[in-house]
Amino acid sequence: MNDNACRWMESLAGSVTFQGDVHGNLRRLAKPGHPVIQVGDLGAGFVSPTAFREKVTKREDFRFIRGNHDDPAICRRDPRYLGDWGTARGIFWVSGAFSIDRGWRIEGRDWWPEEELSAAQMQAAFDAYAEARPRLMISHDGPASLFAGGGPMALLFFTPSSTATLLQAMLDHHRPEAWIFGHHHVSRDFFFKGTRFRCLAEFGALTLEFRKDGSFSWPND
Repeated sequence: MNDNACRWMESLAGSVTFQGDVHGNLRRLAKPGHPVIQVGDLGAGFVSPTAFREKVTKREDFRFIRGNHDDPAICRRDPRYLGDWGTARGIFWVSGAFSIDRGWRIEGRDWWPEEELSAAQMQAAFDAYAEARPRLMISHDGPASLFAGGGPMALLFFTPSSTATLLQAMLDHHRPEAWIFGHHHVSRDFFFKGTRFRCLAEFGALTLEFRKDGSFSWPND
């Protein structure tokens, strides 16, 4: 876990905006005047180091997790990265996802073998999640049951990745109040198995209001 990230997350209060995939279009990053958390596919490795430093690294109000369109090494070096997984203030986050288009990409340029957590990291993340029992989950992909046949976001010929399987195991063990994710480039808001899920579309945004006790409210609640 990233201790600095956890301390930043512990300080969250008031409005916090969550933003979906931006795929390197850093000019589209949200700047609402309060903290922003981007849920992966920021585009680390797809933009110049100068642009990334100016648009991401220098922003005190900004943090992000890693998607499958992010160079893990660049993310791990950046102080705005929340880490491969972590927990603070009733929030849990997990980075990584599987690229279904990996066969058309080039290793080290636009695809990285460690895009998903290792088996050991997944076990450590699951154990921490089981202990934390968070109110809010943040991930790039979602649990497998969302996309399997009969699920609220069912996909044709869906085969669960290691990441989607991990996230499903987490959901089965403990159902958080809310779960925010991206990756699928659509805007969806629904309840499933007692949890409110929000899938953020590309460039999509959601602002929650956090109270001092760590609870939160949705827009118009």
